[in-house]
Amino acid sequence: MNKEYRPEAEIESLDESKKVEILSKFIRHLIASQAAMVVPLIKKYGDEAKEYVKNELRKRMRERFKRMCKEKGLGDDLNSYRKMIWDTILLPSSVLGQMGGTVVEASDKKLWTRDTKCIMLEGWKETTDSPEIMCEIDAEIEKALAEAVNPNLHYTKYYWGMPGGEPHCEFIVEFKKKPTEKK
Repeated sequence: MNKEYRPEAEIESLDESKKVEILSKFIRHLIASQAAMVVPLIKKYGDEAKEYVKNELRKRMRERFKRMCKEKGLGDDLNSYRKMIWDTILLPSSVLGQMGGTVVEASDKKLWTRDTKCIMLEGWKETTDSPEIMCEIDAEIEKALAEAVNPNLHYTKYYWGMPGGEPHCEFIVEFKKKPTEKK
């Protein structure tokens, strides 16, 4: 008997934890694929290629994040940044099992976080022996997010300890100047 395959029926039969597991594996595959494409190009073509990738990624993501901030009606303060970083990076990562980030310090001028688990790093390690290259490139996404919220919001510390075997990475984002005032 030839029974017609209906993927939607299979999806409907899955419980939520199985769906999260499937999505997690798929996202990890995408992350591993990203490193498999980018790292060999950087190794072959050097710093000029790496800077090109970083600049293009930052520019394109900054514009995307600006649109998202506008759609969400967010301001230009650290609370808006925290909302965006939560919605776009931390919440999805948490749903996929990345529980290991802590806030070291939070004020209206500074946000300092420490991460002890990174699904990005885990995925990159599957296809490259140089995951630190991907850490450096991926940082442009977070920098773009900060700039999209407020041009005076900057990362003042990036410590990628985990690719080198350390137990954590740390990041500090803070205002270099006063937050811009709404008119």
